[in-house]
Amino acid sequence: MRLALLGNLEAEELIVFFAGWAMDERPFHGLCGEETAVAVLYDYRDLELPEIPKGYSRVYILAWSLGVYAALKNLSSLDGEILFLAGTGAFSHPEFGIHPRVMNLTLKGLEERREKSLLAFYANMFSGELGLEIFLENQPQRNLSEVVEELKMAAERGPLFPSNFSKVRAVCTLRDRIVPFEAQLRYWERVGVPVRTLEAGHFPFYRFSSLKELFFREDV
Repeated sequence: MRLALLGNLEAEELIVFFAGWAMDERPFHGLCGEETAVAVLYDYRDLELPEIPKGYSRVYILAWSLGVYAALKNLSSLDGEILFLAGTGAFSHPEFGIHPRVMNLTLKGLEERREKSLLAFYANMFSGELGLEIFLENQPQRNLSEVVEELKMAAERGPLFPSNFSKVRAVCTLRDRIVPFEAQLRYWERVGVPVRTLEAGHFPFYRFSSLKELFFREDV
């Protein structure tokens, strides 16, 4: 796992953001705001949590997509209010995540069509939102071979069904073309986490002024 620091590093509040598969910090530069520091975590070939900056008066933890799995894997090391978004602890699963058949087709496409397949994935993250153009102007700059390896490793990991949550909630994205809404809902009901729904695709971030706003909007 890698870490990139964004935002106002002198702020009193920190957002620890577990980003999704194939991401880095670039798509999120404009979502930090002036009142928070942001620690963006990505590259889940290794799920060991790097050292998180300390000394902040309040910590928010936002986990999105494959980052939900990474956060759940490190749940005992996380301290703060947690929001899970558009993901589950069963990344490749016929009932609680992305169906293994779809996962295999995605991997095959990446091996055969390479960057074209990755661009198609990016497009599928959006469902009616006007954010794809913004995303492509700030798209991640990671090596294709490493993101393929990251996806293969994620697909092979078994599901996580933790319990005894506190200060945790989940947001399920209704128009998600990556992690089906029904799979998200089934997973969070299974592990007993309160759920809200968001009328959005897999990547809803550009409808918000900052990552912190997700914790306070009544419709999230």
